Amino acid sequence: MLIEWPLPPSNLSINAGAVHVWAWNYECSIDTLNRYMALLSADERSRMQRFRFEKDRVRFSVSHAILRILLGRYLCVRPSSISFGQNGFGKPSLAQVWAVSDLTFNLSHTNHIGLLAIAIDLAIGVDTEEVLPIECGAVERYFSDQERSSLATLNGSDWLEGFYNCWTRKEAILKAEGLGLNMRQDAFDVSLSPNVKAAVLEVRANAGLTSKWHLVELRPAFGFVGALATNVVPSSVACYCFAS
Repeated sequence: MLIEWPLPPSNLSINAGAVHVWAWNYECSIDTLNRYMALLSADERSRMQRFRFEKDRVRFSVSHAILRILLGRYLCVRPSSISFGQNGFGKPSLAQVWAVSDLTFNLSHTNHIGLLAIAIDLAIGVDTEEVLPIECGAVERYFSDQERSSLATLNGSDWLEGFYNCWTRKEAILKAEGLGLNMRQDAFDVSLSPNVKAAVLEVRANAGLTSKWHLVELRPAFGFVGALATNVVPSSVACYCFAS
């Protein structure tokens, strides 16, 4: 799976208000996988072992090791020394000992690629999905009336792209809120038509959103759609391919 984003510069740094988004695939040698697994905490290794299938254990190990490696670069610490906490809905964050950094992150993954957004002093959420055939019933369950009407104007590949545009944009906002699927997805509308800028179009009075979320469309690889949500307009968004 070819990641279409460039490698990072050698003098990588991040400023307050900026966002870096990283993408990777899960292809790696046994030696690299063992090196990744050695970075995980005892709790992470325990969670990894609960997966029934080997491919899921590999995906978990690679994603969480790369999360540690990248956070370690920004924090200038050993990846294995980083500790995490989470909110009541399971959204992970850096443990309090690292809070002084104001570093925030959000992780997303599919069967083939992973995505990680990192920022300073921003609330962020990120989601990516592989564009695959979808049952139309999902539209009725999760999309608002306005979104369903917009999707109904599209056909073929445009309809499929519109579906995933909508899904990833809404999911990125819900992940930024830290509520997952515990908020009704039809409580707000997002743009979805191909070649239309990613944006929140309308929010219902009882939606309960904590910010006026801003959206950025992401295209990490051919056949994948993604979205980044931030609580304020970021000063810049840079996208990189992670290379071990």
